[in-house]
Amino acid sequence: MKAINYDKRSLGPLLALAAVMLLASVLRFYGLEIQSLRFDELATWRYARMSPSGILEATGRAGMDPHPPGYYLFIHYWMQLAGNAEWALRLPSAVAGVLSVLVTFLLGRRLYSAREGLIAALLMTVLWGPIFYSQEAREYSFLLLAAALSGYFWFGIVKELEESERVSPWESAGYVLSAVAACYVHYIGAYLILLQGLWTVCVFVARPRMLLRPLALYGLILLAYLPWAASFYWRLTNVGGTLRYIDAPGWSDVPGYLKFLFNGAGEEQAAIWPPNNVEPLVLAVVLALYGFLLFRGFYDSPGIGEGLFRRETLLSPSFVLGLWLVVPFAGLFLLSLVWMPLLMFRVTVIALPAAYLLIARAIVLLPFRPVVQNGLALVGAGLLLAQLLFALDYYTEPHKEQAREVTRFVVHNKPPHSLIVYSGALGGDFVYYFERYGIRFQQEPRLELLRRRGQRPREKVALVRRKLKSGDYDYVLYMRVRPLRPRVGYLKPLFRSGELEVVKKKRFVKADGYVFKVGKDVR
Repeated sequence: MKAINYDKRSLGPLLALAAVMLLASVLRFYGLEIQSLRFDELATWRYARMSPSGILEATGRAGMDPHPPGYYLFIHYWMQLAGNAEWALRLPSAVAGVLSVLVTFLLGRRLYSAREGLIAALLMTVLWGPIFYSQEAREYSFLLLAAALSGYFWFGIVKELEESERVSPWESAGYVLSAVAACYVHYIGAYLILLQGLWTVCVFVARPRMLLRPLALYGLILLAYLPWAASFYWRLTNVGGTLRYIDAPGWSDVPGYLKFLFNGAGEEQAAIWPPNNVEPLVLAVVLALYGFLLFRGFYDSPGIGEGLFRRETLLSPSFVLGLWLVVPFAGLFLLSLVWMPLLMFRVTVIALPAAYLLIARAIVLLPFRPVVQNGLALVGAGLLLAQLLFALDYYTEPHKEQAREVTRFVVHNKPPHSLIVYSGALGGDFVYYFERYGIRFQQEPRLELLRRRGQRPREKVALVRRKLKSGDYDYVLYMRVRPLRPRVGYLKPLFRSGELEVVKKKRFVKADGYVFKVGKDVR
């Protein structure tokens, strides 16, 4: 696995990298407060404000959150330094996103040359997925960074074992730390490290003496993860109902995966994604470049059967990157079909470095002069950036559920003697925005109607009726986030019976706000 290195005395690659990093920083740090915190981000705030022991309990065997505690613990201490404003909650993800661009360049330079690294880093800079999760107060930008770092150090370890049968302490420490971080950030991170370990065994199983060194590293990773291993096993075997919101995948998710990697909509954006006729063209170009790279791989091999199973092929950067792109998704897809739904596009951010490096390699192998190849890469990146800014209206239109806006509507239309009722899907905490707009529930009447296991809509309606009869309320302020359709939700029976009358209503992106007047017969 020989790396092609550029002339270190040349300032060209460094200046190009500086320009890419500057653009990546602008696209990620700009507008961190434009969008409302969406439902999952409010859940981040709710868990991160707990004590460290509370976070461990909420994410452990008895907790309802299906993620490891690493990200919540980090945000817990970060909030003590920076506060809990929207920009502060999202800033760590933006920093991790910028670092992911840098690591992608370093990985491309290690595997091929600085040109592939720069092209892949440019794709990571301008595409929607890496930018979106870099502006999200969730763990996915950290998962992307940990995946890229683990890949960088894994390739370094394999190269050193092949060339000298030794592993440097720097590469070993880097891999162990990035792998442990991936495991504690998200369970899919542990899944990726497991796949890397399995491929390491497959490659070196015929050389037991060389295999002992990487096995020792995986022993250290397992030892560091041992405190959380029981919770991980419980999640795999019991789940506790926390993953019921994941739908079983269909075969349409196969092309959907590539669309997601290259400016297509994820689960959270599918319902509000603007009309986008560019997606099929982008997908066609991506498939053409992947096909060309596959053709070149077979063409350069001495024979399909002989070339595919040669050790040089199994360790070649393009072959391993291809596995990195395909195997994690394919494994999650098959497990979701035969066991239980696990596949969400957002967790496939672990494959972004591989996806973009393969495109970069295909561009560099095109039968054109380097200046033409570079020009094609720049034009393609410019078109993808234009798609992000103008076709997708990324910075000018709301693309997250407007919890902030619907809360402001409810608060600004709050008459005296009002009961506040709100509902949503599977968690979140609207207290964040209520407190921002001056509502302190210790002094205000409140009824919370979040979805809970075993609580049926009629039971929630009965709760509202009892609350109205027990208090002197003239109005009900009702807000919903993530409504499946424009309707009054669980209060519909009260609306139909005349117990509540709509005074004002407003629709937002994936949110509704209502002001109801309470009927005289109810009070």
